[in-house]
Amino acid sequence: MIDDKKGLYTILFFGVTGPVFVLLGAMKFFNFNDWEGVSFTSIGFLFTMFYMNYLESKAGISNTLIWIRSILSIVLFYFIAYFFFILKQ
Repeated sequence: MIDDKKGLYTILFFGVTGPVFVLLGAMKFFNFNDWEGVSFTSIGFLFTMFYMNYLESKAGISNTLIWIRSILSIVLFYFIAYFFFILKQ
């Protein structure tokens, strides 16, 4: 049971950080004024998040854990974006 929880939290960690890096890549495209890159990356991010939510609900993960992952993704994105893009200037 403990190993299952460790595995779940490991996957949760990668599920949180992966989309954050995709959004950071989209922001980098935004800095280069590449609107096509921003559009494709943002749409890809949205599709990935919808698919992750679908898979998590099918796997039997509780809604509480899904919301925690979503909130952590948003907070982590703003935290990393703040340090990489705002403080860099």
